[in-house]
Amino acid sequence: MSNRLAFIQGAAHISIQKPLSDEWFDAPLRYHQLLVPTIDPKFSDYLPPLVSRRMCNLIRRAVITSRVALNEAHIEVPDAIISGTGLGCIGNTEKFLNAINENGEEMLPPSYFMQSTHNVLSSSIAIDLKCHCYNNTFVHRGTSFEQALYDTTLILNQEFIHNVLVGGFDEMTSKYFELMAKAGYWKRVEEGFDEEQPCFAGEVAASFVVSDKKTPQTTCCIEGIKLLYKPSVATFNKTINQLLAKSGHTPADVELLLTGINGNVKNDTVYRQLGLSLFDANICNTYKDLFGESFTAPAMGLYALSRCYAKKTVPPYWHSKNSSFGEKGKVSLILNHWNGKSCSIILLSGC
Repeated sequence: MSNRLAFIQGAAHISIQKPLSDEWFDAPLRYHQLLVPTIDPKFSDYLPPLVSRRMCNLIRRAVITSRVALNEAHIEVPDAIISGTGLGCIGNTEKFLNAINENGEEMLPPSYFMQSTHNVLSSSIAIDLKCHCYNNTFVHRGTSFEQALYDTTLILNQEFIHNVLVGGFDEMTSKYFELMAKAGYWKRVEEGFDEEQPCFAGEVAASFVVSDKKTPQTTCCIEGIKLLYKPSVATFNKTINQLLAKSGHTPADVELLLTGINGNVKNDTVYRQLGLSLFDANICNTYKDLFGESFTAPAMGLYALSRCYAKKTVPPYWHSKNSSFGEKGKVSLILNHWNGKSCSIILLSGC
């Protein structure tokens, strides 16, 4: 296997931007409300009605993005399916609990229960693709997708699995949104940002095909992933330097940096304390203002960067060191944290 960890061959998203499309690249939709629902494609264009009616919206999104990503990678059935989700199918969970309350624990609809478990995402994709191989779902709150991606690189390095379908999937219900609002999570910024840009909730369905070899469909390489828990500033910066050095790079070589800055001062202060001091402020960009905040929002960050590599350029509202972004050897980073505790670093390069 190559000394690089993995190669992204295909990617697809359904989010708060136009689904299964890259119109966000040049003409993104902008939002100022605090809860933004996903823009779904026409499900009947992808799923037979009898199949679709047995799925909740999140499972439909997971299945459709998986099909599109596989088609882009020219692969019919993957060797493994791995998903990351913070909440799973929480909409069905709420419906099942409401039914228990309303019906006195009698005559309960089984579908809501069966589709409320988190691992139903990976298993539903496997059933749709008739894939009987390795199947796993990671539920680690704000680092769920990064854990799934890390597992992907581990099994690819074992050399008995050659391609993996990996995704990040989450929905946001109004009730769960209200609970997080009471905890003070959704706030408009207090300083340093446009007052009209709130910290808002989005929904995520992003799928990737990642393999151990470069092909004509390859868009970029995943050169490293690091997960840290409650790192100090010194530890975090040291880890970034070590991750870059392992691939023969320094912070000065990073062409573009994506951070999880979302407009919430409490959230954003962590980024100013961790990591950003290593980089030129002109290469620091945000993606949650496009796709919203969620437990698996980093999946959209990875999707956005993979499209930049595929197009060999960055959106006009982002900044990088030069206009030749995406060429072989050009590196970029995604930094994310969850509640200042669990932190992740993803290193990508052109190839």
